[in-house]
Parts: sequence; structure tokens; C-alpha cells
Amino acid sequence: GCKSASTSSKSISPPINIQGDFKWKYVDTEFCRVYYYQDDDAVSSKTKEIDGIYKGICDKFKHSSKGDPRENNKIVITFLDDETYKNYTGDATAGAQWRDSGGLINLNKINSNNVNGTIRHELIHAVTLRSEDSKMKNYPSWFAEGIAQYYQQDIEKGSFQQSLIKDAVAKKGIEPWSTMISESGKWDNRALKYTEAACIYDFLIKKYGEDKIVNIFYTDGNFNEVIQGITNKSIYELEKEWNEYISSMYT
Repeated sequence: GCKSASTSSKSISPPINIQGDFKWKYVDTEFCRVYYYQDDDAVSSKTKEIDGIYKGICDKFKHSSKGDPRENNKIVITFLDDETYKNYTGDATAGAQWRDSGGLINLNKINSNNVNGTIRHELIHAVTLRSEDSKMKNYPSWFAEGIAQYYQQDIEKGSFQQSLIKDAVAKKGIEPWSTMISESGKWDNRALKYTEAACIYDFLIKKYGEDKIVNIFYTDGNFNEVIQGITNKSIYELEKEWNEYISSMYT
């Protein structure tokens, strides 16, 4: 069950350096520690669902996150208000972000209908990027975001907004993979790029096998070389193949 901590702001704070006089509280679930200071229904109601979301991810990918050793080895999720989130992350667009200190979730940016999807997205990052077995260090952001975006709504049935891809194909507005290598927090045209990232992931697992593609996160080596070993294609050849695929699918 969930245990709520005391509300002393002196003794409790998340493992991030956030400025402000907040009366931090946290709720422990079996796997997660959720920090918050707002009396928001999303916190109390959704913490009950976090472990189920997390278990679904672990079952799917056959790995688990190592959690934070400073926080009783639990995965940390911190709920913030809009202004604090923007000041801390420097990001006025996103509703959530994954860092080594855990998941940061902007409660003002999400509603009760998509809290689960947002939490699932961040916990997928925890399991792929912060597993005991995560070894891939130089992955492009499109690869990390693609898997999280693809399974955000449903861990069993991945999806992405096909209408966005169709529209981009029609307008010749598909983003090159090279514009999605750097940190996703710095992306422009974010809705399209996140959707593209999920579409690339969908293409890769359908063409080369889900187990092989997911296992890249747990493989030591250079990303471009590892994926070439699986697909027998360079990253440039893969991008060309993907472009041809989406042109035939969405024209």
C-alpha cells in the first residue's frame, strides 16, 4: 500500500535542487517515491496506479529500473506546478521530463485523463535508460523518445498519431533524423518529432523484431554500430528505408 510521509518541509525534499518554500510531502509505493506539495487529486488517486503501470513496463521489456540509492532505491517522481517546472527545466512546452534524479511532471500541463500516459512515458525512460542493465550511452534522442512515446498510452499496443505523419509526408515536411539526435527538451516542432520518433520505432520493431530493437538499450557499444549489426544497414540506409516506407504507407 501507499505510505504518506510527514509534511515537514525541513526534512523532506526531492533529490533535485528546486528553489522555493514548498511544504514537500511524499508517498511511497512499492517501487516509486512520489514527491509533491500541491493538494492535487491527481497525486493521491494516481499513485495507486503507478506500480501497475511500472510492472507492465517491466513485464514488457524484461528489465526493471535500479531506482535511486539515495531514495531507498525507489524511482523518484516529482510533481511540480507550471512556473516551478518551467524555471527548473527551462522548458515551457513539455508536460514532463526524465532526468537522472527521476521523472519531473508538470501537473498544470496534464489533466486527469493523461496522467497515466505521462507517468508511463517517464517510467519507460526509467526502465530503458536507468536499468541495472542499461549500457547504451550514446543513443540518439529519437530512439529513447520513440519507445516511450510509442507505448505511452498502452504498453501492449503501441501507437502514434498517423494523421500527423500522413500530413507531413504530403507537405514534404518530414524531419530528418539528424534534427532529433540532440536532447528532446531542445527540439522545435515537438509534436511532429515525438510522433516521428514513435513512427521510426514502430518501423524498426516491425521490420527487425521488437526484442532485438529493445535490447539495444542493454547493449554496450556505439549505437550506430549496434543497430547496423542488427539490421545490416547503416543509419543513413535505415533512414532512407524508413522514408520510403512512410511514403508508401501514407501517400
